[in-house]
Amino acid sequence: ATCCRSHFSGSQVGCCPFANATCCANDLTCCPSGTACRDYTAPGSPSWSVVTTCVPTGGNSSITTNNNNRSAAPAAHHHHDPSASLALPATAATDTAASTTLGVCVCKPGAKLPPDPARTNVLVIGDSVSNGYTPFVAAAMANTTLVQHAPWGGDGGAEETAYGLQCLDYFLRAPNGSESAPDAVMFNWGLHDHADVTIPGQEGNMSVYAVQLDAIAARLVAWAQQTQKTQAARTVNPNHYPATAAGPQLLFAITTPMICKLRADEDVQWLNAQAAAVMARHGIPTVDLHAAVVSNCGPAPQESCADFGTGSFCPHSPDNGGAGYKW
Repeated sequence: ATCCRSHFSGSQVGCCPFANATCCANDLTCCPSGTACRDYTAPGSPSWSVVTTCVPTGGNSSITTNNNNRSAAPAAHHHHDPSASLALPATAATDTAASTTLGVCVCKPGAKLPPDPARTNVLVIGDSVSNGYTPFVAAAMANTTLVQHAPWGGDGGAEETAYGLQCLDYFLRAPNGSESAPDAVMFNWGLHDHADVTIPGQEGNMSVYAVQLDAIAARLVAWAQQTQKTQAARTVNPNHYPATAAGPQLLFAITTPMICKLRADEDVQWLNAQAAAVMARHGIPTVDLHAAVVSNCGPAPQESCADFGTGSFCPHSPDNGGAGYKW
């Protein structure tokens, strides 16, 4: 891996999965060694929606890092709009042009603080909505539990499932790369996966959600089992942490609604059904945040919800001091 600047990382630094990688000037993406970054951002779109093509440095000498060449640009894409069309591959794999690949988004780091040996340690892995409610969960449980969010940083948190697969190992470790073994992990993917396009580190295609989420769940189960074995082996007194102990507990959070947009929420519900089936196969329990919000606010479409403010849970709830997140 290679350390690169990461604009949305809590430490402003993240990990690119490529050895000797090229860190792109946009402070978001990176490319394999021996390639240069060619960025494209659709007109009128925010800078975080950049798509990077990695071009061999021995090729066309006119191609430079971050040249933002728009001559072969895809159509405009609007964040979280599944009806938008952007002519990009469904995965961050080989690009249609020979010898070029799509860049990947730099992985944000894991939880900021080391585990607290005096308290239970819980890790919340998820999107920007989980970034919103995690501080309230942490405050409510502070006497007995240290609750932290991974990745440590802003924007869309764990983003889409492709980014989760790429970065999961980093989310489960401390920012310096050391091991971090929480007692429980609640995780979620979904809000960044209800699109028909792929923007690495931002948006995922709905068609690959279930397969990629299944791979994430399998890796988390394997990680929990290995963590249990490692902890048991390190314990001087086996009775303190017997070999039959379960290890870190896993819980999946069913994705919160897009309460103000019926079409978008229908996509979320479809993804939630896929997620429930995946978790059932892996024996991972779920907590249904979508049903909880709908039971309080009513089904989509809704412009506002009780005292949570206009646009609450579409997808965020920052109004009234984060009342929706606290609830």
